[in-house]
Amino acid sequence: MIIEASNSKTALFPLALLPQFVVPQPGPTPPQFLLLGLIVTLPAIPGGMFVDSFANKAATLIRGNPKLGDKRDKISGTILISLGAYF
Repeated sequence: MIIEASNSKTALFPLALLPQFVVPQPGPTPPQFLLLGLIVTLPAIPGGMFVDSFANKAATLIRGNPKLGDKRDKISGTILISLGAYF
């Protein structure tokens, strides 16, 4: 989550997207920006936590089983070689 918060693209996306939904006539715009920012950000937190948990369990499984690590290396190497040959 720290990496995502420090990523400039993560901050620029809401800044580019949210202004079209802010209406200045009903009242001040900063609270509207805050509310819309929370609506965009809060649902992403559980998803990020799920991905983090899943990745941690997968990494633990791969570290504990050398055969899985070897298969991962072969599969990723094959993909990279295929992409290199294709492009």
